[in-house]
Amino acid sequence: MTRVRTVSLVFAVVLSPAICFAIEQTQSTQLDVGDHILLDQGVQAADVVQNLAVANEQVIEGACGEGLLVNIGGTGRASSEGARVGVLRSLGLTTWQGQLITGPCTLKREDQNLAFHGLLSVGMNEGRGQGTALQQLVVVGDQGGGNFNGTMGATTSVLGLQNAALTGMARPLDGAETQMQVETVQSQIHL
Repeated sequence: MTRVRTVSLVFAVVLSPAICFAIEQTQSTQLDVGDHILLDQGVQAADVVQNLAVANEQVIEGACGEGLLVNIGGTGRASSEGARVGVLRSLGLTTWQGQLITGPCTLKREDQNLAFHGLLSVGMNEGRGQGTALQQLVVVGDQGGGNFNGTMGATTSVLGLQNAALTGMARPLDGAETQMQVETVQSQIHL
């Protein structure tokens, strides 16, 4: 299951280039990826692979711009020689970027938020088998803006890697699990 949702908004008001202008940009992205393998005994194997890249950018020339680059990749593998083997991969990412520039010499504001949660789980029981899961995430979010009163910029970068593996002869229930969670918030105001 892969779901990508992106929303962008640009709003600009120019009354007179020498007197007043207002610019607002917002950009929001939500990603949910995951997969699940379940082998229910017997001699069998299964593999899953996902790779997702997202690039968003919006620019108001000479005033402000923001961009987001995301790369998510993952694999899962399960094999069984009589065991029940389960592999679960789940990754969720939500980002929001916003900028407001109200005039040639007045208020500038930038906000950038990122929330990420990754989960890998491998379980096995009742026999011999193996399960592995791996996922990686690379996120870079940039924004910058300015007026006659100066410039502002913000960058968020996240690199994550998770791995879970289980192999051998299972007892009643064996498992391996790893979780990762990141939240970043950046905010700037220049009067």
